[in-house]
Amino acid sequence: MEVAGPRMADDAQHLQRLQLVARDPAALLRQLQPSRLSSLVLTLDDAAAESQLLAAALSRLTGLQELRIISEYVDGDTAQPHVSFAAALARMPQLTQLVMQPQLPAAALARLPRQLVHLHLSAPDCSAAELVAHVNALPQLQTLKLAYGSGAVFDVPARNVAMQHAAAWGAIPALRQLDLRLAMGLDAATLGGIAAATNLTRLVGHFLHGEPGARMSMLSSLQQLEALQLSFTPFNPNEA
Repeated sequence: MEVAGPRMADDAQHLQRLQLVARDPAALLRQLQPSRLSSLVLTLDDAAAESQLLAAALSRLTGLQELRIISEYVDGDTAQPHVSFAAALARMPQLTQLVMQPQLPAAALARLPRQLVHLHLSAPDCSAAELVAHVNALPQLQTLKLAYGSGAVFDVPARNVAMQHAAAWGAIPALRQLDLRLAMGLDAATLGGIAAATNLTRLVGHFLHGEPGARMSMLSSLQQLEALQLSFTPFNPNEA
């Protein structure tokens, strides 16, 4: 069910899956039976993403198995959920899939549910060492998806974060599937980080220009790789 208006129908009490587009979703979420909803997809603007009321409403949904929060950036900046979002995540013992776009604050990264199997983060707010520590604390994690920037615009700050985090990808021994979306080319440093993740069985990469050519030989270390998908979006300098 997809809801775009300000009121929830009476039969929404029986919902198990909800896709919601709203400027003020907290009031709608408070009407749900906490244990019934298993899948929630929220598309928000920055103000809603940063709302403490939203974090409080989410904390009631203890039966969630899948949570996807997608922020529509209205001012070009990356929003961060309210700091209390970390406590909301801790109250979801069945959550196995988490997608966070906006950027997840460092406090929430340190309190990710240990039972997560699939994790998608947008330019996580942490160092490479912190990323390793947080992800290695998730013993059931199989898939890690990281997005640094978006679209066909070369994003220098996102590129810098990605290059810092590249050292982390090979230091997560349980990682089997890595999905990278980078607003930058596939340079030697990025390739080196990928090549160090030698336990990968599946690799997906979406990059902005910079096809690696002969440097692809660096990935020969991925001896367990079964599936590889790479795409390169042409760079438009007029949008930079």
